[in-house]
Amino acid sequence: MPEDAIGQASVYRPQKALPVWVEVSVVDSSLSPTTMPGFALAWTREHVLIQIKWPKEYFVGARNLWTEAKHVSRRVIAPSGPR
Repeated sequence: MPEDAIGQASVYRPQKALPVWVEVSVVDSSLSPTTMPGFALAWTREHVLIQIKWPKEYFVGARNLWTEAKHVSRRVIAPSGPR
């Protein structure tokens, strides 16, 4: 979803990103959609700006993209051990 297609007046941007699961399709690939962890950076009623890890040729980078809200669900990050 191109950013200029999103009505910026209706975008909500929280102080902290929320952990989410997001279903994405890799462009130029025969892979079926996959669910991966990410963070919701902003949203409207219909779309969510997410940040996910995106594989490159020899490293993994972060990528921000708008997607339809129906492809996003909340996730919980639980503590990994005693503190």
